[in-house]
Amino acid sequence: MRSVDKYLHVTMKRLLVALVTTLIFVTSPAIAQDRFGAEFRAGAHFATEDVGEADLNTGFGTEFIVSYRFLPQFGLYAGFGYHRFTSDDTFGGDDVVLEETGYTFGVQFENLLPDRSFGYFLRAGGLLNHMEFDTESSDFSTDHSLGWQVEVGPLFTFGNQWSIKPGIRYHSLSQDVDVAGTEFEVDLTYISVGASVGWRF
Repeated sequence: MRSVDKYLHVTMKRLLVALVTTLIFVTSPAIAQDRFGAEFRAGAHFATEDVGEADLNTGFGTEFIVSYRFLPQFGLYAGFGYHRFTSDDTFGGDDVVLEETGYTFGVQFENLLPDRSFGYFLRAGGLLNHMEFDTESSDFSTDHSLGWQVEVGPLFTFGNQWSIKPGIRYHSLSQDVDVAGTEFEVDLTYISVGASVGWRF
């Protein structure tokens, strides 16, 4: 299982590097025609259920996303994210820090109103993430596995290149955790409220 996890992790990293490299080299206006984009997102996370015995506090996360628009309103995106939660009561009575890291990918729809300065966006896609649990007495982690998320929100544009996307997201990831030889499933589901700053080129 570890070898499969390592293969998936390396494969997604190579795909992300290849996409970013393509974006770097294909930046001529005659070629790109504003089809490529890069975004940085930050948000607050509100868990919808406990993780194991842990009642999670409000978390936070950041993401870097690159995208390619293959039609005027439709595009593909991929990125890397880091998300962090704390809890005051969990495994064995120890406080815990839960960190989720990994990759996101999917399709997006952007629709601007006639004045081209305001509209809305939709995103739906998958995750290839894993979780790390840090407590006072032990640290343990999961393998990478697939999850999913959807996001919707308004879209504000500034000039021809810059945009801001406030959005609300639903995120779901289920994984098996092995603690001291005992394996159990945890479901990390949360609603994220955040915003991204984007640049199109």
